[in-house]
Amino acid sequence: MATILVEAVNSNDNAAREEMFKQIDKLENKGDELTHQIYLELGKNFITPFDREDIHSLATAIDDVADYIQGAANRMLLYRIDDYNEHIRKLSELILQASIDMEKAVRELKDLRNVRAIADSCIRITAWKTRPIMYLTVP
Repeated sequence: MATILVEAVNSNDNAAREEMFKQIDKLENKGDELTHQIYLELGKNFITPFDREDIHSLATAIDDVADYIQGAANRMLLYRIDDYNEHIRKLSELILQASIDMEKAVRELKDLRNVRAIADSCIRITAWKTRPIMYLTVP
């Protein structure tokens, strides 16, 4: 979703941008289905690789990120934003970078062999959360 958001705000073709925003909607709906499936599986399985609350929190946090990306795309479409300036492009790029780090961290959870990589990704994600403030301040 973050990749498509970056492509959309960098596109000069309004029709293509609108189609990308619709694609973000579809992906968010798929994400909701996956999150719901995770919740169902947590209720069924007696043994989980992590604490149930931690799995639930992680799934909820990832779903929240998807919701925020979808919300941003929907607002840009609703308000018919035409001027995708440097700030919008930079913020979408930060969202993409944080999403990439989040994906890396989650992938490493499969075997926990590289705990340092998980920690490094978490540190970068936390740093990404503070960076947008720099781009929203008026010089």
